[in-house]
Amino acid sequence: MLEGVPDIVSELITREVDIPAIGIGAGPATDRQVLALHDVLGLGSGSYPKFVRPYASLADEATAALERHVADVTSSDFPGEDESDDVLDEIAAVMFRSRKFV
Repeated sequence: MLEGVPDIVSELITREVDIPAIGIGAGPATDRQVLALHDVLGLGSGSYPKFVRPYASLADEATAALERHVADVTSSDFPGEDESDDVLDEIAAVMFRSRKFV
């Protein structure tokens, strides 16, 4: 694994070693490339190292989705009937009858 090294250095190392050289921020000469998933998806703060190329910008969308979820839970809109499993009325009656609620 070669991380954050100049491309000429990674090329020389890749030529010399008998195992695959994997690069992250090490230029195109390595045998394989790796990039962290959150960087690929653009889930960071917007400030990325030079070698990162975000292929999406999902941070704002993910934050908005979480804010909508919190709002739905806080307002008791989630979970609703569509997201809840039902029990036969007869079974529910027996369950409640056998419990003492204070």
